[in-house]
Amino acid sequence: MYRQNRNKKYLENLGQEENYCLTVDCYPGVDDEIFDLIKEIYKPDFVIKSEDVFYEKDELNKMMKPFLTENRVRGVIYYGKMDDFIDDIKLAQYQSHFLVIKSGL
Repeated sequence: MYRQNRNKKYLENLGQEENYCLTVDCYPGVDDEIFDLIKEIYKPDFVIKSEDVFYEKDELNKMMKPFLTENRVRGVIYYGKMDDFIDDIKLAQYQSHFLVIKSGL
């Protein structure tokens, strides 16, 4: 509870401008707690979670297969970019939705 109150106080002081973009990066499992606080405090008009624009799980597994091993600690280094895992169709849908909201239509 203490951590949640501390996070809430911190978030309340951010984004005092009328229009702003808040980007949050969290460890897995923490993101839901922070995400709920952000929605409660800011009541955003538009939200994009990075996982929503990635390819589906099966496609991601197929793409990463050459870089995965049975060893949970040591695998093969991937020299690509995060963009390689973003589904352009999903991203375009979010972008067009954002433009509609931004234009007030």
